[in-house]
Amino acid sequence: DDIVMAGNQFNTKPEEGFQYVFVKIQVTCTKGADETCSVSPVSFKMIGNEGIAYDSEWILSGVEGLLDSKEFYGGATVTGYVGFIVKSADTSLILTYNPLFGDVFYMSVE
Repeated sequence: DDIVMAGNQFNTKPEEGFQYVFVKIQVTCTKGADETCSVSPVSFKMIGNEGIAYDSEWILSGVEGLLDSKEFYGGATVTGYVGFIVKSADTSLILTYNPLFGDVFYMSVE
């Protein structure tokens, strides 16, 4: 939370009982070299213990290493962090990725 608030005073401050969680994402486009893939932080959600889905905090300023919306070619890999504000008590978090085209992915978060 301190890193986010130090980045920009206008970043969303978590309410009492909530905190920021950042997940490092690495996506490789497995298409041919002349085809493109795309990724966006808005395609990710975090599901907490109570089954509540949290949207990504994709409008953050002054925080290094965040995943930006990108279009990239086959063979390329993009990496970055996606942030969420979740309940501090949530311990069994699940990350979901819902691409514009394709199936939803579910991944546990450590």
